[in-house]
Amino acid sequence: MITILALLLSPAFSGGAAPVTLYSTGFEPPDYDPAFTLVGQNGWVGSDNSSPCNGLFSDAFTGLGQHAYIGLFPANPGFTSYGVWQPLAAVPTNTIIRFSVEMAIIDSENGSYDSFRWSVYNTEFDRLFSLDFDNLTLSIDYLLEDPPTFVPTGQRFANDTQYTLLITMDFGSNLWSASLNNLSLATNQPITTTTNSPPNLGDIDAVWLYGQAASPGDNYMVFDNYTITAQSSAIQPRLTSLGHLNNQFLLRLTGELNRNYAIEAKTNLNSPVWAALRTNNTSTAGSFDFLDTTSSGLPRRFYRARLVP
Repeated sequence: MITILALLLSPAFSGGAAPVTLYSTGFEPPDYDPAFTLVGQNGWVGSDNSSPCNGLFSDAFTGLGQHAYIGLFPANPGFTSYGVWQPLAAVPTNTIIRFSVEMAIIDSENGSYDSFRWSVYNTEFDRLFSLDFDNLTLSIDYLLEDPPTFVPTGQRFANDTQYTLLITMDFGSNLWSASLNNLSLATNQPITTTTNSPPNLGDIDAVWLYGQAASPGDNYMVFDNYTITAQSSAIQPRLTSLGHLNNQFLLRLTGELNRNYAIEAKTNLNSPVWAALRTNNTSTAGSFDFLDTTSSGLPRRFYRARLVP
């Protein structure tokens, strides 16, 4: 009788494991000092190092202590937009990235109204997509990489109101979705739309864009609990017995679409050596069947599947 045993060689981020935090901050003292801009503290980077249009203050969100902001004061001359971001270390491929943040758009008092965005960039500094909050119309739109045109989400926001924004990015499938207080803003949109941009994560930026170049508003975006997590998007390979065909063992491998998997076997679990039997591609079906023509006459055999380049 043939015995089948499927073993997984796990990636760094196991699909069954809990998400791994890539970066998280609540902007609390003593790590963050409100006497200085956010840029320059704890690795935060900005469009320049001296514009006063970003910083820290307290009590905009009940119970959350100190928060970051962008806007309020004009950036240095020459700027009509300004961004702040936290550069990320290497992010594994084939991961699901979740970005969550508490945010609010505080209205202008000087009669000028601007836009605020969350923009996702890759490691080559290509902007992949953005969520745009227009403080003139109070509409929420998104922009893809190409063409970079506004796509209405059909949703609006209210000034001076705290929201929880969640953006989910599946880099293995090249898709992203977003919600605001669990209200859908976008579903399964492409992360990258060109072949020239690597589909990976470099940073997630808070961005301020002037509505009028000569007269920016004194509106601003406040944000807190900025968190980025990662979890494997890889489907764990599974081996299923399909019985015998002409006294030879038949099995099915199920895994990710269009990936190469090697099937290996041995008759003694205590042996360190696995014999290579077949490498095949799952194609668009996500599976393939394998007939072990060398299994005839064996009392037992152990099988494993592993993802290969």
